Amino acid sequence: DSPWSFFTQVSGQIATDFESITSDDFDYFARLGANFTFSDRFSLNFGVARVRNFASTFILPAIGCTWQPTDDWSFTLVGPRMTLSHRINDRLIIRGGGFPTGGLWNVKDDEGNSVDYGFASYNAGLGIDFKVRHGVWLTAWTGANFANELRAEKNGETIFEEDLNSGLFGYIGINIYEW
Repeated sequence: DSPWSFFTQVSGQIATDFESITSDDFDYFARLGANFTFSDRFSLNFGVARVRNFASTFILPAIGCTWQPTDDWSFTLVGPRMTLSHRINDRLIIRGGGFPTGGLWNVKDDEGNSVDYGFASYNAGLGIDFKVRHGVWLTAWTGANFANELRAEKNGETIFEEDLNSGLFGYIGINIYEW
C-alpha cells in the first residue's frame, strides 16, 4: 500500500434575495491536496484551497496533520481549523475545536446595484456527531464566536464595515461521507 492518498472537495452556495438571480449570487469553496501517512497514527495533509472572504477570492496553501494517539482519540489541524475528537463508540463522537465561519449574501440595493453583505467570525466550541446510518451523521455544535466582522461592498468598494461583539453560536446539520 502506498502512503499517499489524494482528496478533493467542492461545495457550492447560492446567497441571494431571490428577486433576481445572477452569477454574483453563486460561489464555491474548493480544495485539492494530498495526504502522506507516516504511521497508523500520524499523517500530514497539504494542498491548496480556493476561499472567498467578502468580495476577494484567494488561492491559499493548505497544510495540516492528523494525529491519533489512541484508537478513540484524534487531533486534527488543517489551516485555521482545529479539532480534538473522542469516539465514544461506533455511533457517537464528541468534539471540541475552533474553526472560521461566515457567509456572503448578494442583494440589490434600491438603485438596482449589486451589493455583497458579508459576515466573518471564528467559532470555538463543543460538538457531537451521531451516526444515523452508514455514511450519514447528524452533527450539532455550540460555543462562542469572536473576531466578528460585518461588511458591505459594492463594485469592490467597502461601503460599510463594523466589528461586532463576541457571542454564542449553535448549529445542527447532516454530514454525508461516501468514498
